[in-house]
Amino acid sequence: MLSRKSFVHSESQGYTPVPFTTNMFTAKAEYKQNEADQRYSQTSVIVEKYQNQGNVTYRVLDDIASLLCYGVDESTRKGVLRCLGFRLEPTPELVFQLPKNVEGPQTLQTLIAADVGKASGGPHSVNYRFRLSRQLSEAVLGVHSAGLVHKNIRSETIVLLKPRLEGADKDASYAIGFGDPYLMSWYHGRAIEGNLSNMAGSTDWTENIYRHPERQGVEVQDRVMVQERYNIGHDIYSLGVCLLEIGLWDPLVRTRTANGQSQVSDYFRAAAKVDSAPDPDAALRAALKIPNKVKEILLELAEKELPRRMGLSYTRLVVACMKGLDHPSGFGPSVDFTAFNRT
Repeated sequence: MLSRKSFVHSESQGYTPVPFTTNMFTAKAEYKQNEADQRYSQTSVIVEKYQNQGNVTYRVLDDIASLLCYGVDESTRKGVLRCLGFRLEPTPELVFQLPKNVEGPQTLQTLIAADVGKASGGPHSVNYRFRLSRQLSEAVLGVHSAGLVHKNIRSETIVLLKPRLEGADKDASYAIGFGDPYLMSWYHGRAIEGNLSNMAGSTDWTENIYRHPERQGVEVQDRVMVQERYNIGHDIYSLGVCLLEIGLWDPLVRTRTANGQSQVSDYFRAAAKVDSAPDPDAALRAALKIPNKVKEILLELAEKELPRRMGLSYTRLVVACMKGLDHPSGFGPSVDFTAFNRT
C-alpha cells in the first residue's frame, strides 16, 4: 500500500481525466521505491479509481497490486504499465507509472471514434491498423506470458501511449504509429494459476459485447465450475473482438450520442438484421441479451466485412481468436501473433 512516505500526489496540479473515461486519470507525483530513501523522484502516473466498484477491499487491491508489481518481469514487461501500488484514501485506486516523454494517454475506443465519419477512416491508414493489431496482440501475449489473465479486455480498457515529438508538427506523430498499447482496468485480473478471481458477471451489454458467451451475465459465479474458470482463451476471444473493431475502424459501442445513451455501431446493427422487425430497437435489445447471438453477429460481421478491408489472413486471425474455445482441445489453427503482418 502506498503511504505518504513513499508517494505524494501533486495536489496543486490535480487529476486530469483520460478523455472519455470515467475512472482513469493522469497526475504528477513524487515517489520513492523505499521509504528509507532520502529523495523523491518526480514521475507521471495514471490512476484507476474504483469509487463505483462496490465494496472494494484492502485485500483485493493488495492482491492485484502485488501481482502487477512483483509478478511481471521488468526485462520482458509488455502490455502492463509498472504498478507503483494502491491507495484506499481518499478513494480506492491503483497507481501506475507512465513512461517518460509520452503524450496524454487515450483509449483505443477514443482513437477509433475520433475518425468516425472522416474520409477513408481518417489519417490512420490500413498499414497502421495492421501494426496496431500486432502491437495489441503482443501486449496480450505479454500479459499471458507473465502468468496473468486480464478478464476485461475492451477497446475502452486499452490505453495507447504515443511518444512525444518535441517541436514536430502535430500530424507528424502518425509517422511513428499509435504508440504502445497497455491493458488497464485490472480490478478483475488474476494469476492464471492463482485463486484470486472476481468472477462477478455483468448485464451491461457495452461490456458483454466483448466477452465470451461463457463469461456473460450475473449468474457467472453460479454456473462456472472450477474446471471452467476464466482462462486465457476468454481473453483471446476479447482480443479478437478488439481486432474486429480495428479492422472495421469503427467502435462497436458508440458513446458519443445525441441522447447520451450508448449505442451499437451501424455495422453491428446491420449484421443483426433487426430493421425488418416490427420494433427494430426492441429486437436489437433482445439480441444483445443472448450471448451466443452476439457472438454469431460478430463472426458474421468479421467474415463479411474484414476480407475486403484487411484481407483474408487478418479475417482468419480474428475468427480464430473468437472460435478458439469452440475446439475441445483448445485452439484449432495455430496463430503466431508476433510474426503477423510485420510493418
